[in-house]
Amino acid sequence: MVPPDYDLLEHLDFLSQGDPRRKHYLSVRCENLVRSQMDRFLYPGAIAAVRQFRDAQWEVHLMTLGSPAFQAWKVSGLTTLEPLLHRKVFVGTRKVDYLKDYLESGERTLFINDNARESLEILESLPSLRLALIDGGYCHNTDHSLPLFKLDQISPSHFSNAVGDDERFLKGL
Repeated sequence: MVPPDYDLLEHLDFLSQGDPRRKHYLSVRCENLVRSQMDRFLYPGAIAAVRQFRDAQWEVHLMTLGSPAFQAWKVSGLTTLEPLLHRKVFVGTRKVDYLKDYLESGERTLFINDNARESLEILESLPSLRLALIDGGYCHNTDHSLPLFKLDQISPSHFSNAVGDDERFLKGL
């Protein structure tokens, strides 16, 4: 376990012994090591779910919230997921603003999210959006009555063009 007062930059300063080229080299090595471990943070079943939707001719887009530069860096380390994505969207503010464009496009859209508070905000603004809240991450960060799903419970067959089928699935029936 890393001590709470540990500072990687101070440690790199010490290891580089004042040599800026060595410090840069060590920084790049650390960054590459961290990025190479990103796949370990995917939810169980993430790759299988993405492949299943791709095989059913769905476009798969990843939308992440946070500093766009940092999110792009993280996603570049998802070596098993990144090649399967049709598009990556790095949102610096609110996902709901970007999701409006998806709904207006008329394309099939299923939004899979792990943040209950964010999901409620999105559904309030976009009640026709099909949304599945994943059991993990921030799914309990507010009180809600949304059903929770594991990724292996979500498949393209649940999302036909029949609205009733979608509604039964999203209500967990």
